Formats: sequence, structure tokens, C-alpha cells
Amino acid sequence: MDIDTRPFFLGLHEQPVFHNKGLFVGEMYPISERISKQGLYLPSGLTLSERQIELVINGIKEVLSNV
Repeated sequence: MDIDTRPFFLGLHEQPVFHNKGLFVGEMYPISERISKQGLYLPSGLTLSERQIELVINGIKEVLSNV
């Protein structure tokens, strides 16, 4: 399909920069954790061409048809 994606960022409570400052230590946010593990970013933006948008739409349809 050749569609660029990337994983979601970790929730704030899981980011080392905050742990190093003593923030969010021992805190759990299950919804945020699930989203960061299962989510992904798809191409978006004002500069996408109609062709690129169709490519993303068709890719999503193809993946969902195999579920």
C-alpha cells in the first residue's frame, strides 16, 4: 500500500522526561495506555492531493475488509 504511518506517542504519564522530574510516578491511565499501544497516525494535512487521500481511503478499506 505504501502509506506512511507512525505509532501514537506515549501518554504523558509514560514519558521518561516527566518520570525524571518525579511526575506521574506510579500513576496508571488505562485508556491512554491502550490508545498509545493500539493507535496510529494516518497521513493528513492541507497539502494532501486528492490522489493521496484516495490512496489512504482505499488502504483503510482494504485493511478493514480483511478483519
